[in-house]
Amino acid sequence: MNWPEFEDWASGGESALRNPEAVAIGRDVQSWQVKLRWLERDDTKLVARGRQSRVELAFELSAKSDHAIAIVEASRLSIFRGELVDLFVASDSSESQYRRVSVKFVVADVPAIDDREWYSTIHGNLSLRRLSAAEIIAASRVFDEEFYLRQVEALPDGVDAVSHYVSTGAALGLDPSPMFDTKYYRRHHPDTRAMNPLAHYVQYGWKDLRNPSPRFDTWWYWAKHLDLAQDTVMPLAHYVAEGKGRGLSTRPPRFPSRQWGTGHRFAEGQPVRRVCLFAAYDADGVVDDYVIDYVKELSRFADVYYLADSDMPESELEKLADITVEAWADRHGEYDFGSYKRLAERVGWERLETYDEMLLVNDSCYLLRPLDEVFSQMDSRACDWWGLQASTRKHTARDPHREPISHESIGVLLDQVHPRQLDYLHVSSYFVAYRRPVIADREFQAFLGGITRQATKLRVILKYEIGLSRWLVAHGHPFGAFVEDVYPFHPLYSGWYFRLLDQGFPLLKRNLLSANPFLLENLANWKSRVLAKVPNANVDQFERNLQRVVPADELRQALHSDLAGERSASEVDPPESLVSTEEFRRLDWRVAKVAELWVFTADPVSGAFTGSARAIFEAVKDDSTILKHVVTRGEVLELGGVNVRTSEVSSVEAQASALQAGTILSNGDLHAELGFPVSGALHNIVDLGTSLPAAEALSQAMRSPSPRERQEIRAVVSSSRLDAVATPTTHYPLTFHQVWNTGLPKNDFLVAADDQLPDDLTAEAENLRRSLGGRQLVLMVGAVPPAAFLTSSAEELAEVARWLGENEFVLGLRLADSSKRHPILGLLSDEHVLDLSSSHYAHLEVLLRSAAVLVSDHYGVLTDFLLTGRPVVVHLSHHASNAALSGSSPESSFAFFGDLVHSISAIPEALESALSHGVGPKYELMRSLHHEHVDGRSAERVRERIRDLTEVHGVGMPFSERSA
Repeated sequence: MNWPEFEDWASGGESALRNPEAVAIGRDVQSWQVKLRWLERDDTKLVARGRQSRVELAFELSAKSDHAIAIVEASRLSIFRGELVDLFVASDSSESQYRRVSVKFVVADVPAIDDREWYSTIHGNLSLRRLSAAEIIAASRVFDEEFYLRQVEALPDGVDAVSHYVSTGAALGLDPSPMFDTKYYRRHHPDTRAMNPLAHYVQYGWKDLRNPSPRFDTWWYWAKHLDLAQDTVMPLAHYVAEGKGRGLSTRPPRFPSRQWGTGHRFAEGQPVRRVCLFAAYDADGVVDDYVIDYVKELSRFADVYYLADSDMPESELEKLADITVEAWADRHGEYDFGSYKRLAERVGWERLETYDEMLLVNDSCYLLRPLDEVFSQMDSRACDWWGLQASTRKHTARDPHREPISHESIGVLLDQVHPRQLDYLHVSSYFVAYRRPVIADREFQAFLGGITRQATKLRVILKYEIGLSRWLVAHGHPFGAFVEDVYPFHPLYSGWYFRLLDQGFPLLKRNLLSANPFLLENLANWKSRVLAKVPNANVDQFERNLQRVVPADELRQALHSDLAGERSASEVDPPESLVSTEEFRRLDWRVAKVAELWVFTADPVSGAFTGSARAIFEAVKDDSTILKHVVTRGEVLELGGVNVRTSEVSSVEAQASALQAGTILSNGDLHAELGFPVSGALHNIVDLGTSLPAAEALSQAMRSPSPRERQEIRAVVSSSRLDAVATPTTHYPLTFHQVWNTGLPKNDFLVAADDQLPDDLTAEAENLRRSLGGRQLVLMVGAVPPAAFLTSSAEELAEVARWLGENEFVLGLRLADSSKRHPILGLLSDEHVLDLSSSHYAHLEVLLRSAAVLVSDHYGVLTDFLLTGRPVVVHLSHHASNAALSGSSPESSFAFFGDLVHSISAIPEALESALSHGVGPKYELMRSLHHEHVDGRSAERVRERIRDLTEVHGVGMPFSERSA
């Protein structure tokens, strides 16, 4: 370590004593340099010993001509907790020969670090002690005694205000300053509860950029009004001493995103001049092959300047001669931002300002694919700066909203105020770009030029990565990202990474493989997983680098290679014969799951493979990476596709797929559909949703599977935000984050073009057209009771027939029970009525597509029909009993669809009105509330959510998810 000349030396004169003596102590950021004289020839270490615990900590002595130097890192002293620490010198060869270190100068003049300060004992020996909370607070000068005393009736005799706050006031939630909120600090920083909150902030909190109250933003004040290169002045103390009197701002403007302009946009066809400042580090002083390939690819788009924070021979730098403008090596120990600062200084801001875009890139990633798509996309977007992806720690896997946040909500995210710097937007510095409005900003240049060495990597992230992101946002610079949505921290280390590759993400973070910080499973086969997404990735080259720079045991541990590919001794193959329910449950825990296997089920009543399950199947049937197994009810299905199997529900094959499935798709009653008692703890069971309002859904929930059965469901599909909010109340114990607002896949069939329908749906549609014979269809769906027709007079039925005939309509009846013949089929002639039961038409969506008007009492069908934009008539003859259930008349909600009728005789007039007047504002309101997704891509969205679920969170629901 190269130590600077210390400005704050405290030293004494010559001593006649011949025992080891500390003659000077200097302070660095997080260390002291202790200078010792009069040592024995074999003295090799300085020893710190706890006075009570006798725990010892050794520091190496570096011998000089007439003295020796020891570097005492304050962070290592934490093992002593609150006890006194005495200093000795000793040799490796004589462990019992410890000699006490004496001191003759005033060590109290040496600045403390955190809560440790030097002191001289009554015998003139050197020791360290831990400051008390009251001493720390008193020395900080941020305690406002007058303000505090206004909250206290009277202080006990002999107790000062600071001591009272430490002993009593903090526990009562009293505030020591207008800018320090005790309750706020404890609530938002629970890791500090063992300490006095103000003492923690003074010692540590401000350096970690924690906020003392909503009224004071530590980072903002530091970045805006102080020198970021100096970390000896606490921002809150500066505010108390100077800032308040000068009226300095204590927090950034609210809602910074609202102050943004449109962002910098390149003219269409404009050639973009880029410069790239490339920061590297290699412990062996090597320019690795992967770095050469990465820099070479960057040189296609930018002038590259390279700086290695390493001791590196010229022969290594010469490898970059043809692909960089300049390449240097300079060991400085300030991480990548230290290299960025030095590169900017060497290139010069005058030259940098001539470029359209400046890239900051480091060597922590492997290049998987060319960067053409990245620059092509970003060149077309308006922004002042951008990165490859963004994330927030506030948005983690433990957060209920653990899915990516849409880029459309980015303004709301950026405008949020957080008590910790860690919780703000994080645009990682491994690849970030700045355009002219930022490059030319003098404050930005000063920010980059003020980078200094930090005690920990975390503080580098807080001050420079997150800090710079916040600075740019607060100063009105709109940002963008190649991956537009904001992901839970940190997507490059979690299961989200492999989903990012599907979006064209070009890099692989080495730390994912070398350290596996989030303990991602199945990394032993990382090469095959990457190649499945990026077939041309040079994974062998990456592996060679890993093997060179990462110790073999560490790499083995990170990749879990001792577990990869090994089958548990308890695992078994699916049985070759049908087993009992109890045996199935036991086997479900022992049979290995195949994440790529998706099981689909046919309707348990009609036997048809239809609805949402069918729509999702159509979206994935040609995807060779997904194994599809359709469990049928005796129907012979001609489905096409690749990796598709069908088998009857009671077969051994169906049983095997149920045991092995990674994903099982259900229409709401999995037990009836599949027939096997699969466990949600072992499979991803997805309920494909329904189109029901809260009252009717509640009624259905009371009749449908119990909360215990619904607990097996890992996700439910919904059609809108309204539906998503209502679903947890009707699907208890599911929680809000388990509801996917994707749209109902079955509705894709309603909005699809004719030539996009599956063959069997097309055949049904053609058959219906022939049956209609050019006439229009009035579709009646639902449990319209036979009594409604049997009690109608001949004249009323004749009026219905007359209206149908005169207007060239046919009444199509979708029976609730296709096994029974509805009486109306005998009361009206065949020319006026069609039997559209499921035994003739398996797919309800074909009928809804064809209907000119719908007559129904089924809320779900009415809701689905809204997508067509055609009118409806609501028949409510049997709903009187529902009023008691819902607590109010159901007509209040049904009336939004269209005209209501209560008898058969009223239907002709209602049809005439509906066809004449079309749909109204209430209808459109219902349509917008129930259908946010009308693009015919709901099945695709569900497909992607299932992939997210499987690749990111795994197969089977962890226990923590199985509670509301």
